[in-house]
Amino acid sequence: MYILYRKVSDYDGPSLFLGLFDAQDQAERQRLQYRLVLEKQDPWQSQSYREVDLGNDLVIMPIEGECADRQKVYLISCYSEGFGQIIREFQRVCGDRAQAEAIAKKLEDDDESSFPNWALIDEVTVNQFVVPDYNKWRDGSYDGE
Repeated sequence: MYILYRKVSDYDGPSLFLGLFDAQDQAERQRLQYRLVLEKQDPWQSQSYREVDLGNDLVIMPIEGECADRQKVYLISCYSEGFGQIIREFQRVCGDRAQAEAIAKKLEDDDESSFPNWALIDEVTVNQFVVPDYNKWRDGSYDGE
């Protein structure tokens, strides 16, 4: 599976989840479409301490997980906060909610950092583009999807 996300300044908030896809070419098509739509009016064109480059900020990454033939899956993301920054790392995809919760708890328990760290689980639909809520991102209430 492949995740499509948008990098943003860690000072402004976590990376934006844009979708989870079965194949890399599906993710690439969505990446291109998103880029074409936002090239002229990008709501994230101004970020703290960071030069925005839409081409480089849209990332496709393989992600580990077992969820064969499922439409709804659970995406585990780890967050860390320190010095005014929030960092999001996409960890794994699970087909079962209970399994995702167990993995998220283990990730939190195993973390030895002195900064606040937590894991969140988002239920996502495979092969569906997600439009992040710009207003939540700007007011600080965006927590993932």
